[in-house]
Amino acid sequence: MAADEDETQSFQVRTDQAFHSSFLSAAGLNYALKDEKEVNQLMTTEQLLTMDSDQILILINEDGPSVLEEQKDNLLWNQLKAVQNVNAHEVELATWSRQRSIPALNNIMDEAAAYFK
Repeated sequence: MAADEDETQSFQVRTDQAFHSSFLSAAGLNYALKDEKEVNQLMTTEQLLTMDSDQILILINEDGPSVLEEQKDNLLWNQLKAVQNVNAHEVELATWSRQRSIPALNNIMDEAAAYFK
């Protein structure tokens, strides 16, 4: 997921149809947001709570602000299971969303191994 640029309480959440999401699912991870048509869904923190995933990967630009830092005082955000269990991780948007190659996937899988134990 990525913070929506126009709204601080909304997030662009990748569905299982997105390139990297589908790859992680094929690698054996249970991807929470399923959608047969769309690769993204705009979701509020309240909607994230209905999914309440064990893990959250947050896509951020290299020079962008930290979503974890921006949301640290948000009571709803802090109710998310992944946040409570320190399983919300920020990852590079350029690597996790824009790069689509076998070497990029190898790097992603190496990084993902640290998050999904």
